[in-house]
Amino acid sequence: AVLVEDCEGCDVEVRDHCAEATVSGCRDCHIILGPAASVVAISECTNCTVTAAADEIQICGCDSLTVMAYAETGVRVFSSTAVTVGPWATAFSGLPELFRRAGLPADHLPDLGEVITRDSTSTVTVMAPLPPVVDLDRSGEPPTPSPESYPAFLLEYFQQQQAAEAEEAAQIQRERELLEEEQAREAEKLKKQKEDEEAKKSEKAIPESSSVAKGDEAADEPQVLPSDEKLTFVRKLSHRTIVRPPGSLNSQQFAMDSLTHCTVKLFSAMDSVLIDDCYDCEILIGPTTGSVMLRDCGRITVTAACQQLRTRGCTDLNLKLFCFTDPVVESSTRVNFATWNVAFCGLPALFKEARLDPANNRYRNVFDFNKDDPAVPEPHFTVEPEGTVHEIEDVVVTGYADRPL
Repeated sequence: AVLVEDCEGCDVEVRDHCAEATVSGCRDCHIILGPAASVVAISECTNCTVTAAADEIQICGCDSLTVMAYAETGVRVFSSTAVTVGPWATAFSGLPELFRRAGLPADHLPDLGEVITRDSTSTVTVMAPLPPVVDLDRSGEPPTPSPESYPAFLLEYFQQQQAAEAEEAAQIQRERELLEEEQAREAEKLKKQKEDEEAKKSEKAIPESSSVAKGDEAADEPQVLPSDEKLTFVRKLSHRTIVRPPGSLNSQQFAMDSLTHCTVKLFSAMDSVLIDDCYDCEILIGPTTGSVMLRDCGRITVTAACQQLRTRGCTDLNLKLFCFTDPVVESSTRVNFATWNVAFCGLPALFKEARLDPANNRYRNVFDFNKDDPAVPEPHFTVEPEGTVHEIEDVVVTGYADRPL
């Protein structure tokens, strides 16, 4: 049997099989255990990562624990919080033989979604995305799969991961090509627009004594979309101001993914808006004919006017909302609802185009999809007190370069 007890800030590797293993009272540790024939028990551990393979893995009284697991019959979780379970993704020389000696079939990886069970006091998530394979014999180098170091299930997992990486690279290439095509079309459109403006200026000579200010002339110059942005989709940007001026989106859907520390201003009519994996951002969404959906976001402020709003898997949101229907929160924590308090040029026309009645704002009527669910930390949401008075924020409408129009 193997016992790892009361360790703090340690890296532990056991590259051998055993009958059973116990990990107890550890803090801030990274522990790798060789295959165990029966049970691996993990108890009273905090902020640890444990890699373990056994017939059954038991977790009790832990907090902020990550377990990279191979469990033939089950992963049982009791009285534990913030537990993340992912698949075994570690290789080292002789590992397939250790699986054989422990009596664990290595021809497949058990489906974690089917083998994990928990009590009502525990919170458990399955790791997504899946982690890369770590080859302990090739630290800092690309892994080299071999039958001597990789059990059959790990070879298959590695191949699936390579295929997924290849598909992601292909998708990025496709998106880059589409972006280049869209930029070429936009450049051609702007070129023609500039030529038309020059022709009009030639036909109608403007005297030097004209009262048109230089700032106004500059505002009429064509706005150019930044080269690393798509018109209707932005992804993986940081510390950026992203603007879509009036008329730019033509009632299309707009999506943003993996933004950090960004400011987003959408002044155009839109069909719907998707916000995924965004953190520490401020987002202004003008009147939208459809829905606004936030998924897996945190610490962001969103001012939005829409037909419907929904959050899923979000934390620490500050929503200043006009919503024609009841907003919905799902698997979300600390979502604060307040009323829309923004004005900008052209806003009444956008409300009319989006078929939103300014007198019917249902932002206070929040529907909690996970009401009384102990797996989702409280409070799920809060609503500003009745009678709260807000100062109106008058926003200047800007172009792609965040320059006043």
